[in-house]
Amino acid sequence: MSIKVVDGFNFDNIKNELFKLGKEGRCLISIVDFIFSDCIQDLMDDLNSNFSSNYGNKAYPREMLLGIILYCFHLHKHNLSDFAFECKVNGVLKVFTCGKSPSHSTLKRFLTDSDELILKKVFLYTLVQLNELDFLKFLKAFIDGTDGLVNGSKYYSLSRDELKALKLMKKWELKHDNSQSSKNRVKNELLKKQKEYCENEEIKDLIKIILNRLDFYNKKTFKKIKQFKKAFKETDKDIISITFDSAVMMPTKKGNYDFGFNIQEIMSENKIVITGLLLNHPNDNHAIDKVLIELKENFIILRELIEKYGSRRNYKEIEKMLEKAILVFDSGYFSDTNLESLEKHEINGLIMPKIIAKQNNNKIRKENNLPTKGKPKNNKKFSKKDFTRIKNGYICKNNQKLKLTEIKPIQSRKNKEKGINDSNLKEQSYIHKCTACPTCQYKDKCLENSEIKTITDRITPLKYKMINKFTEQRTLNTYGERFSASEGINGYLKNTHGILHLLGSNKNAVKNEIHLKNTMYNLTRLKSLKDTAY
Repeated sequence: MSIKVVDGFNFDNIKNELFKLGKEGRCLISIVDFIFSDCIQDLMDDLNSNFSSNYGNKAYPREMLLGIILYCFHLHKHNLSDFAFECKVNGVLKVFTCGKSPSHSTLKRFLTDSDELILKKVFLYTLVQLNELDFLKFLKAFIDGTDGLVNGSKYYSLSRDELKALKLMKKWELKHDNSQSSKNRVKNELLKKQKEYCENEEIKDLIKIILNRLDFYNKKTFKKIKQFKKAFKETDKDIISITFDSAVMMPTKKGNYDFGFNIQEIMSENKIVITGLLLNHPNDNHAIDKVLIELKENFIILRELIEKYGSRRNYKEIEKMLEKAILVFDSGYFSDTNLESLEKHEINGLIMPKIIAKQNNNKIRKENNLPTKGKPKNNKKFSKKDFTRIKNGYICKNNQKLKLTEIKPIQSRKNKEKGINDSNLKEQSYIHKCTACPTCQYKDKCLENSEIKTITDRITPLKYKMINKFTEQRTLNTYGERFSASEGINGYLKNTHGILHLLGSNKNAVKNEIHLKNTMYNLTRLKSLKDTAY
């Protein structure tokens, strides 16, 4: 498919026309500057080469489609139909497209078929530009995850048992073409099989599954058996989406379940997106290893882009920033698997312990006259949740310190997290004792019925060490800085209802979407930083 030559689609013509529009055209001018830069032109040439055949209809230049999508993200449009509509009615966008109106399907193919590595480089080139102006500096990086719901119904799903039934139908060579006569034929054959296997409970159950959903077992579905098998191999879940099999069923922030991805965003302290990543895990317990690998791979690509398109050769400075930066995570990442990943990659990381996060949240809820979360409090006895955690100990209600006095290994207690083998990750008993009990006014409500009161933490050394870090005010101040960065960027990704609905129809498309949303965010941030600097 050859590339369509669009009259007037060049840098000078478009920029001159946009200047005439005044304030309305300013944002699109920054996008035009970006897409007509040497780096983006080279990357789009690589994409255009995929459509260089002399046969078929002419294709729109990839840089035009890139500019349309970036500008529509700037307008906070959230579906491709709106993108296509804007091309027809938006005066500013019509100047950029020289009056052309790419269809919904054309824009969809751009996201679906474009090489993900190329669009990742488009995003990383924003970091090259930020580096040129000395804005790519950070002593801290903040990592946060958010749900990205896929473009597919959560009710149109496939279970492992239904896949077994599908394989059985293939073995029996029973499939229909969706016509009523074809379905009746298959149904009659199944009823015969039901009698034939009347003593085989497993096959009887599978036949029942098929009859309850006969429309699904058609010729089109049979072609996707290998695809479904692969999807189940990559997840420990019992259900996959038929329309988007690489997505995972996950709990959403609204309290429901839906198919989607776990979007991980890494942000610098001056609110620049450094890396965006999609994960198939519904929570953040096993996320850090993949996040760190992606971060390091991206910085290798960034160095290559700086060498080719940048003027500042400050590779060592960037590498040192990455080595020395403190990576800050919320309590959703507090797991031994993630703590082990930080140790393995020699990263200075802070992960908010869940117990401290709950205490802080309940404190804020009390201040705002809201009910606290957790089990109702037993007023008869204190628990360790009522005590203030300090380094290597607790402070009781009588302002006495319970010091760490003993550490005992727990021989019979194994770490339940998968893949945890390191001896440093075996749970231990951390015993804290108080000797001021005889004269204490709260002794009848305290922890244990003995003269020396104790608090025992049964956790791993890595978790105990991290909890100690969060008893220091400096650590709490650093952690507090993450909110403005993460909320701002995740809020930008979501629509007006506070939900991120992904546009693409396959995993490559949604990866490309995240790269381009992060690209537009960084371009907007670059303009803001430049305005502040000058």
